[in-house]
Amino acid sequence: MSTTDHNNINHPEHYNRHPSGVECIDIAEGFNFNLGNAIKYIWRAGLKGDAVEDLHKAAHYIAREIGRLQRETLGWGLADDEVQLVRIDGEEAAK
Repeated sequence: MSTTDHNNINHPEHYNRHPSGVECIDIAEGFNFNLGNAIKYIWRAGLKGDAVEDLHKAAHYIAREIGRLQRETLGWGLADDEVQLVRIDGEEAAK
């Protein structure tokens, strides 16, 4: 395996570009699956493809986490795809 292949697997550039010098995985692995993935997609937004698509993916994992917490703490029976993201002004956010 070449050095380039190794770096693309173990230390991809799009997860190492943060000005802090911190690698995304060092932060994300401290969270559960949904939040870790949301962090990953926010972190790399625009560095590997379409930034808007990355942010939609982050929103997807945030919605899944909201649904999980609602089911766990409130006993709500919402499926992940039924969770609605709401903007700060109270209007429903675009899916």
